[in-house]
Amino acid sequence: MKAIDIHWLGMIPYQQGLDTQLHIQTHIHQEKPETILGFEHPPVITFGKRGGTILANHTDIPIVHTNRGGLATAHEPGQLVIYPIIDLQRRKIKVRDWVYGIEEIIITWLLDFQLLGVRDAKAGIWLDSKKL
Repeated sequence: MKAIDIHWLGMIPYQQGLDTQLHIQTHIHQEKPETILGFEHPPVITFGKRGGTILANHTDIPIVHTNRGGLATAHEPGQLVIYPIIDLQRRKIKVRDWVYGIEEIIITWLLDFQLLGVRDAKAGIWLDSKKL
């Protein structure tokens, strides 16, 4: 298995980040290295496959519809986002096992800061009743 490339790309628009992910995903199937990307995004609201609503019409904040799971998510500067682009089939890892492993890494990392992250019945880690 090849080494994983890791890149911090800083502040980039959401659509540019998504396009970068899709480009890398396409090349992973051509035996290119798996990649972990880190970004921040200017203010944007994304909607997953389940849709969602926003309470106010903020025409100055772009809205992007994506094919990811979930509902609406707000991104803004200071929110660091990590996108692992890993070929789970090649690694023979089930999606739920992958998500559980990522959650476990986050819970363990939070302990370094004396913070107690809690897993809920759905995917996600909660800290003081707020989803991370």
